[in-house]
Amino acid sequence: MEEDDDFTPPIDGGSQAHNASLRAEGVQIPAGYIGVLEAVDGRSKEARRFRSVVAEIIADLGGPDGLSEGQRQLAKRAGMISLYCEAIEAAAVAGRPFEADRYAVLCNVLTRLFGRLGLQRVAREVKPMTILDYRRMQAEADNNEGDK
Repeated sequence: MEEDDDFTPPIDGGSQAHNASLRAEGVQIPAGYIGVLEAVDGRSKEARRFRSVVAEIIADLGGPDGLSEGQRQLAKRAGMISLYCEAIEAAAVAGRPFEADRYAVLCNVLTRLFGRLGLQRVAREVKPMTILDYRRMQAEADNNEGDK
């Protein structure tokens, strides 16, 4: 992705109505600034996935009502990095070359973002499996493979 030297990121990702309400409160928003996502067709597969990932992250945090603006912004950043990681993973499993160092950096940033947001790994109860249970599970998996 080439960077455009003339690109100036908007100061917020809000709608024009949101920008108008901010202006009414005395917040200085330069004319011509729009939210980045307003310029993107929200029907694309990527846009739908982005909204889905962000919604799941926000749900994991207890829903949108209890979040600060900073938490919502971090959730969006985590969503975008998650999509980038998924794209790299898709390339890797398709056998295409990918930058492992970039992927590792993104995963580390994502981990830090989730930690900053307060998301934690929740341990689940693990039921011990007998050898008989394991063999049944393997037989079921083999049967399901044969059905395909």
